[in-house]
Amino acid sequence: MIQLFIDHAETASIGERLIWKTGDTMGTAIEFAIRLPNNKINRYIERLLKDWGNGFFDEVFLNRNMESSSFVETFINNINKLDHSKQETLIASWKGHVDVVKELLQHSAEVNKCTSNGASPLFIASQEGQVDVVKELLQHTAEINLCTRTGASPLIVVGGKGRVNVVKELLQHSVEVNRCSNNGVSPLWQTTEINRCNNNGVSPLWQASKEGHVKVVKELLKHSAEVNRCSNNGVSPLWQASKEGHVKVVKELLQHSAEVNRCSNNGVSSLWQASKEGQVDVVKELLQHSAEVNKCDSTGTSPLFVASQEGHIDVVKELLLHSAEVTICKDDGVSPLSMATEVNLCEDNDASPFWQASGKGHANVKELLQHSAEVKLCNINGASPLFIASQEGHVDVVKELLQHSAEVNLCKDNGVSPLWVASGKGHVNVVKELLQHSAEINLCNNNGASPLFIAPEVNLCEDYDASPFWQASWQGHVNGVKELLQHSAEVNLCCFNGASPLFIASQEGHVDVVKKLLQHSAEVNRCSNNVVSLLVVASGKGHVNVDKELLQHSAKVNRCSYNGVSPLWQTSKEGQVDVVKELLQHSAEVNKCKITGTSRLFVASQDGHIDVVNELLHSADVNICYDDGVSSLFITSQEGHVDVDKELLQYSAEVNLCNINMASPLFTATEVSLCNINWASPLFIASQEGHVDVVKELLQHTAEVNLAKRTGTSLLFIASGKGRVNVVKELLLYSAEEEHIDVVKELLLYSAEVNLCNDDGASLLWQASWKGHVNVVKELLKHAEVTLCINNGTSPLSISRQNGHGHVVKELLQHSADVSKSDFKG
Repeated sequence: MIQLFIDHAETASIGERLIWKTGDTMGTAIEFAIRLPNNKINRYIERLLKDWGNGFFDEVFLNRNMESSSFVETFINNINKLDHSKQETLIASWKGHVDVVKELLQHSAEVNKCTSNGASPLFIASQEGQVDVVKELLQHTAEINLCTRTGASPLIVVGGKGRVNVVKELLQHSVEVNRCSNNGVSPLWQTTEINRCNNNGVSPLWQASKEGHVKVVKELLKHSAEVNRCSNNGVSPLWQASKEGHVKVVKELLQHSAEVNRCSNNGVSSLWQASKEGQVDVVKELLQHSAEVNKCDSTGTSPLFVASQEGHIDVVKELLLHSAEVTICKDDGVSPLSMATEVNLCEDNDASPFWQASGKGHANVKELLQHSAEVKLCNINGASPLFIASQEGHVDVVKELLQHSAEVNLCKDNGVSPLWVASGKGHVNVVKELLQHSAEINLCNNNGASPLFIAPEVNLCEDYDASPFWQASWQGHVNGVKELLQHSAEVNLCCFNGASPLFIASQEGHVDVVKKLLQHSAEVNRCSNNVVSLLVVASGKGHVNVDKELLQHSAKVNRCSYNGVSPLWQTSKEGQVDVVKELLQHSAEVNKCKITGTSRLFVASQDGHIDVVNELLHSADVNICYDDGVSSLFITSQEGHVDVDKELLQYSAEVNLCNINMASPLFTATEVSLCNINWASPLFIASQEGHVDVVKELLQHTAEVNLAKRTGTSLLFIASGKGRVNVVKELLLYSAEEEHIDVVKELLLYSAEVNLCNDDGASLLWQASWKGHVNVVKELLKHAEVTLCINNGTSPLSISRQNGHGHVVKELLQHSADVSKSDFKG
């Protein structure tokens, strides 16, 4: 009964009720107590250890029996007998329980016993920052430099967590401050970051500075840590703290004689890095300690330059207060003012900090201007601060620059003006500001592209003589277009290929721009150099709303391009049914063909656009042919568009109409009755290609089922030989070696001549026997003559036997095949 209670009662219950021996402080009369016999004590302790391992730490050590010294001694002895892995689990749960640690140590617990990875109790307590436990362990001669298997000491692990109290405790017990782990990590290094090694030359002070643990930094400096010891890449603790913005650490390091102008291997000073990161408080502290304000990195970039580039206005102000040179440029000629504009240009294209600030839209532009920044200083491409600010759409910067006499029409080396680039980007507020300062609206780039042209599209404007207005139209920037029009932009100014702003806006489907251009008398029927009309290009793209606008402004609905392509033809080919409807409502000629004679219905049928076909059939000539005599039905049959076939047939398409090669539409669809020069009918081709739906449709329209090719090959012959199977179910085209009996059955339903042979005398049954298509053979044997031979006398039975088709041989014999009949050779 007691054993059941030990095994299954709650932890608190067995701690209160089961008493082994009365302790010195334990009352003699315990209400409801159950005496625990000696032979059950080990079982009882096993239960407690199990609960301990499951996290019931407090419940275990609040057990009444813990008041008995003899019980505690027995308890510890049992722990020492445990498997090593189980001991690790218990050790891991000691964290912070100093009273338990004291109790265990008083009963001769092994203070330096480690886990399987070499972690001692002191290591674990240090890692968790349990300073009271650390003190207790150290008082019991715990080895302070005992490391794990990876070489990590208690000081290493505690340093990584920034546990300054533990660091102090360990240092007071004569820890080896310079002791390193197996991979070269010293304890003091690790006081800041446990997982970081010093293979890169990172010292404990460096790491503490990086993490901003100012108390740890102070403690390390008290123990003579090297304040200027750098990492392998030349980065000092001060540099790293400056980058991270740890101003208190920076102050502490500077008070201990840190070299303020010491640079990294690439020439970057602490001030430069702090300026880049926008750490204004650190910048102030460094400048107060005589940091060189104009000290540049290896590329010649100054702190002011990089601060301007990043838009750190407070840092810029602080640097300027300490006499930073505002016009100093990089080695490639980029000034701080240029740099303020655009980060990539400033680094690669001779941009100043002011240039960079302008491109970034930073408020420090004003600050730089107040310190005599050169407003007209350009990068190597000739792009001024005003240009880059206009390009990026920074209207406040543009205003500031114009107020400081920036040249509004100063162009890049390729002739692109600020107005041109702003128009192309759709920055209407910038456009307004530039125009108010007399920007030339029709100024073109080196390729002859004006701002109005460029407004539609930035790439065309650079390469294809596009004006800003053209560019704005292309991009659909309707507000920019309006603004340019108010300043007399040339609405019909074209790019080099003759495409007008209205043309490019129509092509891109920008209906609002189209409306605005038409209101300003844009030429609606003006074509590009290759004689492509606006309506053709809009229709081809399916821009029905644009089409409506153009048609309302008298666009010629039947005007064709140089190759005879009309708007209706183009939209029929693309399958744009809504546009087709709109054009038809405006009297588009439905039967008008391309120069090649291709009609709208033809191209719609060819591409399978059933909705367009339906619209066109209300007026289209269903039998009008291509120049080579190919009709709509012919081409759609060839492509296997059965839905289009049905629609055309309902409108009396001539099912037997042939092309100039004597190929009829049905021939093309699948090859049915009328034949080409090889006498292959549409039904024949459909059977050969496996278009079973087309086969059915043609048969329902009286296609001749027994019509053979000039070679004498019949429909049933080719279907049997090809073995077209599940094509009837609209699945796939199977290879010629697969058995397609369903097509054969379909043809037999329409009384196909089963014994018809080709020119070699090979019957359908012979063909199927030769291929080994047993299911086809079975179907044919219901109708076919089993002994019909090929010209050389080889019977179906003989050829199937030669090819080893045993199942076919059995079928033929069951149908009285002449077993003695062989070929002429014997």
